[in-house]
Amino acid sequence: MKILHYSLGLPPYRAGGLTKYCMDLMKVQQEAGHQVELLWPGVLSDGETKVIQKKRKYHIDNYEIINPLPVSLLGGIKDFEAYTRTVDKKPFIDFLKEKQYDVIHLHTIMGLPKEFLEVARMLEIKVVYTSHDFFGVCPTGNFMLDDAPCRFDPECKACAWCCRNATPMKKVKVKQGKLYRAIKSIHFVNKFKKVKRKQILAASWQALSEQEQKQYASQGEQYQKLREYYYGIFNLISEIHFNSSGTEAFYRAFGVRTKGKVINISNLNIGEHRKKKELNDVIRIGFLGAT
Repeated sequence: MKILHYSLGLPPYRAGGLTKYCMDLMKVQQEAGHQVELLWPGVLSDGETKVIQKKRKYHIDNYEIINPLPVSLLGGIKDFEAYTRTVDKKPFIDFLKEKQYDVIHLHTIMGLPKEFLEVARMLEIKVVYTSHDFFGVCPTGNFMLDDAPCRFDPECKACAWCCRNATPMKKVKVKQGKLYRAIKSIHFVNKFKKVKRKQILAASWQALSEQEQKQYASQGEQYQKLREYYYGIFNLISEIHFNSSGTEAFYRAFGVRTKGKVINISNLNIGEHRKKKELNDVIRIGFLGAT
């Protein structure tokens, strides 16, 4: 079987659970005898959208979309037109007709033009999507309002608040550029990201005045339209692989009707290490992680 994976890119430029899962899955599929290739969103420019082949890496043939849609990661969205703009279908028609994939496996929809999926449907290529986060239903992808799960809000009243620190387009272009790709792993870049995250978590929606909340809520209609755009993308997907039953419940509660099933996510570094122990009446539970 010939499989095209779509993710945010290859290490070290991209890291985290999504990238790790995708890389391990491609490795296992290759070992099983499948032909596996990777597509990822690359440099943002003012030119035409096109697909170019990159140097083979990690034994994977990979392709970069030049001038894709922006990649917001978990920072939120403000520039609606940039994230929903229309691109020319021809580069995708040429690419997919030449490659003749049996399946396209999406690990994210960030940066992926809707037209790519329209072409895949036109060519009757099956498209599956693994839900690593909630992007598309939630503009920040994490379904959190301050420090609690976001409740279903069809009017998107708090979306503008959650996206108040969205990365400006100029910085998004830099972060999708070749220079940033080269320095991504430098310590000061990661340190700055941690400082920024602490500043964001210091503020609270509940602490806003009623008037301030209304000002943010006035932008809700734009976020409703953005959500509808992504629902159009979900409708072009053949099947969703939900990473948990909880994730599926959130997607369904927010109106995503694409056929799907729960397939738990793992990677090659996770093994079975559980041991049976005799427990006392009192169980102490510890937590290690970000606060």
